[in-house]
Amino acid sequence: MGPADKHKHVYNRYAAPGYLCLGVDLYTREGGPPPMDDVQALMERLFSMSDEIALGDLVGAADFLRAREDCDRRVGCIGFCMGGRYTLLFACASDRLNAAVDCWGGFIDKATLEEVATPFRPTPPLELATQLKCPLLAAIGAEDHNPSPAIGEQLRARARASGQEVKVDDYEGAGHAFFADYRPSYRPEPAAKLWREVVPFLARHLGAGNGHA
Repeated sequence: MGPADKHKHVYNRYAAPGYLCLGVDLYTREGGPPPMDDVQALMERLFSMSDEIALGDLVGAADFLRAREDCDRRVGCIGFCMGGRYTLLFACASDRLNAAVDCWGGFIDKATLEEVATPFRPTPPLELATQLKCPLLAAIGAEDHNPSPAIGEQLRARARASGQEVKVDDYEGAGHAFFADYRPSYRPEPAAKLWREVVPFLARHLGAGNGHA
């Protein structure tokens, strides 16, 4: 599978229960997806993306869904790795969501490997977690380092201070990207456990197959 097919595979899993799904492309404005086999180039691209612009794209996507006749106006967001970070940012900085699922969002506590904040990434999502505006489900591999379980504990404490429903779970025997069944990092049992958490979470806050992600 190519990158687009891999992403569609994930979308289809969430569409299967009956959700209207929209995959938001945050890369086109930046010249397309970064080279996944060049770590340095990948990081440079990610760190140069503007949080403000990405957040605007996500707000626009949520508004686009709500404007559709087949949407009941409840909107959720789920993201993996970089997408998890943006999901958390979206859930804390905007009131457009009814539910958020952050799957091992990296760099939620800092802007880059060396800097806490940059002009492109002025405020780490972790610092905004007390302002969370919708229910949050977050998944972190117990063997992951970005985010680590320790960062997950900080997220849990800060997000709960918002008064929203918050569940941040560590998944034993799993590292980063353990849900991606097309990568060596895939771990079937933790991935299945995550799915068993996500499905009822979305059903509770978006409706059983009638909400939108």
